[in-house]
Order: sequence, then structure tokens, then C-alpha cells
Amino acid sequence: MMEDRWGAFSKDAVTLEPTGSGLLDGLTFALKDVFAIRGYVPGAGNPDWKRTHAMEEQTATVVERLLAQGARLVGITHTDELMFSLNGENYHYGTPQNPNAIKRIPGGSSSGSAVAVAARLTDFAIGTDTGGSVRVPASYCGVYGFRPTHGAVSTGGLIPLAPSFDTVGWMARDMDSLLRIARVLLDGEQEYVQTGIEQEQAGLGGRERQDEHEARQSRDERDERDERDERDEQEKREKREERDEQEKREKREERDEQEKREEREERDEQEKRDKRCGRDEHKSALAVDPQVECCGSGVEGLGLASGGNQPFSRAIFGEDALKLAMPEAQAALLPHMHILARKLTFVDQHHIAAEGLNVWANCFRWLQGREIWQTHGAWIEREQPCFGPDIAKRFAWTRTLWEQTGKDGLPIMVENNTNIEEQQMRERITKRVRNMLGEDTVLLIPTVPGPAPLRGTRGHRMEEWRTRTMQLTCIAGLCGLPQVTLPWGKVNGFPVGLSVIAGVGQDIKLLQWVNEFTQT
Repeated sequence: MMEDRWGAFSKDAVTLEPTGSGLLDGLTFALKDVFAIRGYVPGAGNPDWKRTHAMEEQTATVVERLLAQGARLVGITHTDELMFSLNGENYHYGTPQNPNAIKRIPGGSSSGSAVAVAARLTDFAIGTDTGGSVRVPASYCGVYGFRPTHGAVSTGGLIPLAPSFDTVGWMARDMDSLLRIARVLLDGEQEYVQTGIEQEQAGLGGRERQDEHEARQSRDERDERDERDERDEQEKREKREERDEQEKREKREERDEQEKREEREERDEQEKRDKRCGRDEHKSALAVDPQVECCGSGVEGLGLASGGNQPFSRAIFGEDALKLAMPEAQAALLPHMHILARKLTFVDQHHIAAEGLNVWANCFRWLQGREIWQTHGAWIEREQPCFGPDIAKRFAWTRTLWEQTGKDGLPIMVENNTNIEEQQMRERITKRVRNMLGEDTVLLIPTVPGPAPLRGTRGHRMEEWRTRTMQLTCIAGLCGLPQVTLPWGKVNGFPVGLSVIAGVGQDIKLLQWVNEFTQT
């Protein structure tokens, strides 16, 4: 067992040797205590969870893939209770020590995983990210962190928090490792490997298997063709109906949004022209590099690299996101943002959220809260687990999202107590941001508002910090987008992360682009 003076690992001495060889040969990894390991009971940061659940019968998919590619599991890391915090301060097991900011919190809920990497106890670590639980601790601890496109990495064997937001993420001390792990874990890559295996296995049966297959195919060919034709026709009808309905919804939404969008675009464009031409006496902090300034409607061609074979051609600086960061953090991150921007052909700066990032964060918080109680409410009411005070308050709040007041004035649970307004808002935001990014645009924002808060910070100050943090992390969370956080900034010697967000499904391209940038 390794010496762990940082408190990153749980007392359960769980190690697993590689089952194969590949991209991760020779690397070690740590695992957040929310993944299934055969013969082990994951604790999810709470003793009552561990007490009330049985040993796992199968190892989580991501762990199996890592082992198959040559990585070695060296231990299980601490997490906030049921992954429901961004702080990393566990009421039952204590707080892992942040190696790069000793008196400050490590961030959560993948706190132990970030600390294990920052303290060089392991080469990389696996965590989960629902509302920022990989990105936040990666920023606080000064390591690289990645949250993939939602659904791009298998969550098989993962204890859920809010399934429509849950992702498996990872952290490392270099970009090359993040990229290699992505090539192993992303389902698109895995499907290619599986196809190759299936093709190989298909050729092992010999001529007898082939003859049998051809005979069966001949007997069943007509029946299969009829069934296929009927099924295809049914699918076409359903797709036409779905497409027609979707078009109607989109037209309604476009009509509702058109007037607001035109007014907003005109206002934003005028503001940009004023700022770039020096007519705004309160000039944006973003415009500190003359190579990315331009008078007019576009920001192109001034000292920026030609697009050429670049995987991305356009960068957006999120003005509203940057304003959420401390002035010192803005000053630390802006030079790196401009350096990245010089690699692209077009650079723009504008507000991301027309409604306001506070509105987006509230939408995220409400939807996540409902899913959390739907996922864990029955267990909480049945087992009455002991939670730390802050976590207990959060779970109590999620319960109220499913309550209505009865005739006697007391709250009652109502299964269909839903509000479609937030769902519709999420759909509108997702569509807008995904269209904005497409396949060739990256969004640059601070990962968090600044360095990690001091350990033991409580009350209004911590809640305000959490609120500002969620306004930054909810962008990728609501839209299901890939986001990499880079430990490039420092404020008074403490780490602050810069984040790059790409369009849906652009995970490998994003990591490869940043990795190539760091190599040069």
C-alpha cells in the first residue's frame, strides 16, 4: 500500500492488475468510490450507503476497458457524499489535502481523484462529473481534467446521481494522458475495436459454419425480407410523423425567439463595434491583445494563424462567463485565452446566455435536483442515512421538488409534480449553444471563479461561491458538451483553470487540438 499523507484514498485496499496491453501500458490509476468492482461495495462517500448495499458482481465498464489497455488500479479515492457537492469536504471521512493549496479545499465531488493526481500518487484518476465534479477539483488542484460529451462514455457500473447529467471524467498531469484515456473510454472508439474483434471471430468457424449459415439464410430469406420491408415502412412513417412534429415545434420556437434574437444581435453587434473602435470608455477586459481586436462586424485576419488544416477555425470568448471570475483570475487567464485564439482564424467575444447565466444555473439546479430525488429518494426515506449538515439540506431541498401542499396544509409527495418549463428551457439552450459551436468552434471560459476557497469556509460566502461556480459549469452540463480544463492560471501562487468547450461529439478533436498546442 502506498504512503498517502494527503488523504486521497479510502481505507479499502483495492488494487487490480492489467488484464491486457495497449495504450495505457505502465500507467497507474485511481478510482472514485462510486464505481463497481467485483467483490467490493462502493461507498459513495457515506457509511450508510456502504452498509445497505451488497458486493458488486461485475466490474464497471470503464474499469474493465482501462485494465484491458494495460493500466493498473492502485486504489479507491474519497468522494463527497453521494457526489452531491463541489467542495470535497466529507463529514464522515474528512477532507483530502490539496497538494497545491494546502490550506484550501480540494474541490469535489471527485476530490480524492484530483488529489491523487496532483500529489503524484498515480498517473491518472477516474471521477464523475454531473455539475462540475471533475472540472472543479481539477482546477483547484492544478491538474488537467476532462468531462466528455454526455453519453459518450459508458456509465455501466456507476452509482448515479442525476442520470441525464452524469458523465465519467478523468484527470491527469498532462494532456497526452487525457487524450490516450479518451481513446480507450469513448464509446465511438470502442465500437471500432469491437467491430474488429467480431470480424476476426466470424472467420474462426471454418467452412462448415459458413455452409450452415448460407443454408439457413436461403430458407429464411423471403420471410426476413418481408419482415424487413414492413419494419422499414413502419420506421419511415414514424420518422415522417416525428419530423413533421419536430418541424412544427421548431417553427413555433423560432417565431417566439426571432424578435428577441434580432434585437439581441443588433445590440450585441453595436456593443462590439463600439468596444473595438474605442468608443466604449469602459473597454472590455477581453480586448487586451491588439492581435485579436478589429473594428467592424468580424474579428478575422489580424495576426491570426490561417485556418488551413486546423481542426477548429473559430474561438468565442464568453464575456458573461469571464465576468464571474475574480479580477485576478481574469488577469491570469486572459493571456492564455489570447494565445489559444491566435491559432485560429476567427475570434469573437459576446455573452453566451441571453437569459443570463444565473437563469441557466437555476434551470440546471432544478432539473438536477428533481433527478437526484427520483434516483435516491426511496433509499433515503427507507434507510434514513446520516448525512453531513450541508448534504442533508441539499437532499431535503430535492425532496420539496416532488411535493405539493395537501388539504391539511402538509406536504405530500406527488409523482407527476413536473414543470415542463425548465425542460423546454434546457432544450432551447442546448439547441442554441450546439448550433453556435457546431464542429469548428471552441468556447473559452474560466473553469471556476478563482482559486479554491479556504478549508472550513461556510455560510453565505461559500454559497455565493458555489452559485458563481455553477453558472460556469452549467454551460457544458445543460448542453451535454465536452469540456477540458487546463491548469494554466495562477493567482497568488494558487491554481486556476482555463476551460475549452467544444461542440457535441468533438471530444477527440478537442483533446487532440489542445494536446498538439501544448506540445508546440
